[in-house]
Amino acid sequence: MIYIFAPVSEKSVNIVISYLLLQRKTSWCRSEINPFLEIQNKITTNNLFTSFWYRKGRIVYSNTAQIEILKTYLSSEHFIASDFIIHQLEQKPHIGNYFQRFPNKLWHLEMARQAGLGVPDMLITTQKIEAQEFIKKYSSVINKSIKDSFTGTFEGVYYYNHTERVSTEVVEELDEEFFPTLFQEEIPKEYELRVIFVHEKMWAGAIMSQSDPKTSLDWRNYNHQKPNRIVPYKLPSEVEEKIRKFAQLADLNTGAIDMIVSKDKRYVFLECNPNGQISMVSEKCNYPIEKYIADFLANA
Repeated sequence: MIYIFAPVSEKSVNIVISYLLLQRKTSWCRSEINPFLEIQNKITTNNLFTSFWYRKGRIVYSNTAQIEILKTYLSSEHFIASDFIIHQLEQKPHIGNYFQRFPNKLWHLEMARQAGLGVPDMLITTQKIEAQEFIKKYSSVINKSIKDSFTGTFEGVYYYNHTERVSTEVVEELDEEFFPTLFQEEIPKEYELRVIFVHEKMWAGAIMSQSDPKTSLDWRNYNHQKPNRIVPYKLPSEVEEKIRKFAQLADLNTGAIDMIVSKDKRYVFLECNPNGQISMVSEKCNYPIEKYIADFLANA
């Protein structure tokens, strides 16, 4: 039996399950929140599941204890037992890594550099004088979140942030010390790439973000009226090998990598989301990614 840990709304998982139903090779089960109660005994005896796909989500446990210190204790007991179950599942042929679901963008940049991929120069600082010196080095500098983009509603207004250019005037208005902030050189780009990898297999799509001023700095600043074109893209073999090396260093067997091809034809790594969108590449580029995943899980 195949075990899939994913939200019911996850489109790529629904497509994979459709392929599994067509194949009729093996049974499967899917959980969105908590596999512990249903399958703990059979997992620990290691005799039920043949393969495992962690797509997205986290184990959640709610208990009815009225005393807060007891509630905390019971939750910690549950999480240790649940982590053990996930470790057991990941001994099987599997896709995804539950314990890498919260990627460290900075660590990934370092792993990409060690793998031989190009990365932008960057600075994390709390000091205005350091930010000023960094801006002097480059013709253009950008700012982005260290972890994830901010989203939230305040007084009825929805706020979010993406990548933004940082001008000398903006830095001049900063306090002498401020919250740790990421500054990065802006590399002029020809187009952007989204690369999906599953174990040794890789699929890439080129995102034509530079044809639209709204998306030229960050393609995630979507233009829903005129979406960017995404077309199939063949990566050079040496870039593929460097991505595989990155995946090995980062302890990932699947993920969605954002890269750019610069004006001077360099391949530059930006970040990797272990749980990033799959269907945006498979649909636009007509890639059989979901079928590949279904075959891997069914034939394990």
